[in-house]
Amino acid sequence: MGIQAPGASFVKLEENGKGIRSGWYPKTLIHRLYRISDYADKIMFCIGDGMHTIESGVHRDDNNALFLDPPYTANGKRAGSRLYVHRCIDHTRLFGMRVNSHIDFLMTYDCSPEIVDLVQKHGFHPVSVFMHNAYHSVIPELVITRKSLFL
Repeated sequence: MGIQAPGASFVKLEENGKGIRSGWYPKTLIHRLYRISDYADKIMFCIGDGMHTIESGVHRDDNNALFLDPPYTANGKRAGSRLYVHRCIDHTRLFGMRVNSHIDFLMTYDCSPEIVDLVQKHGFHPVSVFMHNAYHSVIPELVITRKSLFL
C-alpha cells in the first residue's frame, strides 16, 4: 500500500458505510496471503527510498526480480500526490535504471502518455489491465516488463 500521506485514513466512511472493507475482499486477501507465505523465504521487502534501494544493489543476484509500484504522479497525475508522502519521483530516471540493469522486473503504472512514451523509448513490454477506481470507473493501468511475458 505504501506510506500514506497525513490525512489519508482507513476509517473514513466509504461505500455503504463500510470504510476500508468496501474495497477489499477479506477472504480473497487471506487466501492470497497464505499462498504468498509459501514463498516468504524468497521475498524481501525494503523500507525506504526505492530509487536508493535499487541503486544500492541489494537485489543484484541474478535469480532476483523486482516488483515496482511507484506513485502515479507522472503527467501531473494527482492520486499519487494526494496519497503518498514520498511522491516526488523521477520517472525518466527510474525507467533508465531498469534499462541499464539485467535484473528482471514487473512494474505497474498509470496509462499516461508520458509513461507510454518511456515504455516505447526503452523497448519494454506493456500490457493493459483494467482496474476499478474509487469512483467505480474502469481505467487502464500498465503492467510493464523487460521481456514479453503476457499474450
